[in-house]
Amino acid sequence: MNAFIVARLWDDTAGAALPESERLVYQTIGDADTGQGAGNGTAPISHIFRKAPSAAPTRLRLQAMPVNSVGTARVAQIVSDDSGFTSLRLHWAGI
Repeated sequence: MNAFIVARLWDDTAGAALPESERLVYQTIGDADTGQGAGNGTAPISHIFRKAPSAAPTRLRLQAMPVNSVGTARVAQIVSDDSGFTSLRLHWAGI
């Protein structure tokens, strides 16, 4: 099996993906018959989002998509903490 999850940041206000925000979140490689396998994770999405302080509020979403390259994964998920949150950190850069 070779299955992975890709994710990106989506700007709801602009109706478009943030450029260069797509990441491979996690990949599972293995043999479904033997249960032996391995996985690969990546760094978090770090993206500089520049916007004038006087501009209207912007809504960003995390979009994720499972991809089955070989075989089919039974579960695909972005893991959250015990309270059900997945963090999205924002650093205001201004213009």
